Amino acid sequence: MFERTNSSGRLSPWLALLALAFGFAALAFAIVPQLRKTPMDDRVYIDAVISQIDAFEDIDGGKHHYVEVSYTVDGVEYVVPLRSYRPGYRVGKLVTIYYEKGDPSHIGVNGENNLRSGILFVFGSVFTACGVYLVAKSTIGAWFSSLRARNGTKVDAEYEGVRRLGWISINDRSPCVILARAFDPETMQTRVFQSEWFMSDPDALANLIKQAGITSFPVFINPRNPKRCHIDVSAVKKLMKN
Repeated sequence: MFERTNSSGRLSPWLALLALAFGFAALAFAIVPQLRKTPMDDRVYIDAVISQIDAFEDIDGGKHHYVEVSYTVDGVEYVVPLRSYRPGYRVGKLVTIYYEKGDPSHIGVNGENNLRSGILFVFGSVFTACGVYLVAKSTIGAWFSSLRARNGTKVDAEYEGVRRLGWISINDRSPCVILARAFDPETMQTRVFQSEWFMSDPDALANLIKQAGITSFPVFINPRNPKRCHIDVSAVKKLMKN
């Protein structure tokens, strides 16, 4: 009976980095527009007239609106675009806006972009939290798992080859893993052990291992939990750095 085991249960740090990147980007798009808003104490409220509304679609078919309002401050007429659109807007409609003291051309509307910023903030927080968790699990967790495994049972696993994980795609690239087979005295089974992920070309990685004459890998198995194991692929990593 054969059992396939993933070395250390390690998650790819690429997933953590992608989650963190997406989370930070979403948080930036949520927070930066709020920071650019005029402070409450510097706002002057005034009625303005919607003078123009243009509807258009982006390349993805999303519908957007361009809105301009006109208003007068100290005898000077201003025509300035709004940064938001609300259902019910029409040409000639009066809307209450605010402008910044000393800069009547810098305007805004109460509540603009709050919903979008709120949604982005929630998504950004979730993805950032997931990214932090994955970083901790793929680094600290993997280190502790490896440490526990190294104090366990060591077996020499025969190298079987390199396998591409075609169902996983990271930046249009699929990771690959090193496979090695050995008899596990803890479970009394022959197991196929799977290494951590490599973001390399599988054929190139296999050729590198073949040229180096590597025929087996040390595998450390935690006797308390045989599913936790660690394949020592440091020799391959050293070759990749040269």
